[in-house]
Amino acid sequence: MESEMKERLEELKEKNKKIISETKIKNNILLNECIEALGNYGNILCDKDSKYVYHIFQKIPFLPWGVDWQKFQNSISLNKIEEIPEVCEKEEFYIIWSNELPIINSSLYKILDCIEDICAVEADTWLLSNDFNELIEFHHEGKITFGRVIV
Repeated sequence: MESEMKERLEELKEKNKKIISETKIKNNILLNECIEALGNYGNILCDKDSKYVYHIFQKIPFLPWGVDWQKFQNSISLNKIEEIPEVCEKEEFYIIWSNELPIINSSLYKILDCIEDICAVEADTWLLSNDFNELIEFHHEGKITFGRVIV
């Protein structure tokens, strides 16, 4: 009987977490504008897939203020968004903010078309290629950095 109660309590906790998360997303006006801008070209990952991608993303070396680009052999500082397609080899990317927000999958060209809406969601935004080999950081100070990663 006690194990059934514990199991039920865990179920209720998970439901509560999901409701809180969904409410945060619904109330995040900037996130909703971003999703609307991406339209059919933005796929919000399910919780399981988001957790997996975020787990891989966390293996990237970070400093308190952003990616530790000195740990990369081939990072490039970009002066403008238009330079991104010149350095990227990949076409599909995950859009990542903090771990409290969903991860969205989209094509690089649609992302670049909607980049203002995407970067407005949070101060720092990262694009990680679907094969986890390319990373773009839109830093809160306005810097754009590209690098190839091995995770």
